[in-house]
Amino acid sequence: GIEQDDLQHLFESYQDFSAQQAVLVVECKAPEVELNEHVFHQIASYNHEMKVSYLMMTNGLKPIYCHVNQSSGKLDYLESLPKLV
Repeated sequence: GIEQDDLQHLFESYQDFSAQQAVLVVECKAPEVELNEHVFHQIASYNHEMKVSYLMMTNGLKPIYCHVNQSSGKLDYLESLPKLV
C-alpha cells in the first residue's frame, strides 16, 4: 500500500518489479458491489501517487478498463487491456 491522507491504502493487485515502472492498478470488489463513481475515485486516488498507464476495476462480473494519458490526464475506456508484458 501507500500512504495517502494519513491512511494506509492496500491494493488488490500491484506488482513491483523494482527496476520497472508499474503499468496497472486493479481494484477488486465483491460481486454485489456496483462499479460506480465512488469506486472510480478510489482507484484514481491510488493512481495519483503511482501514475500508472492502465486502471482496471472489477466486481468479478464486470471488468472496466481505462488507459490514462499521464501528460493530459485524459482517460480512455477500453474494451480490453493490451498485452502488457
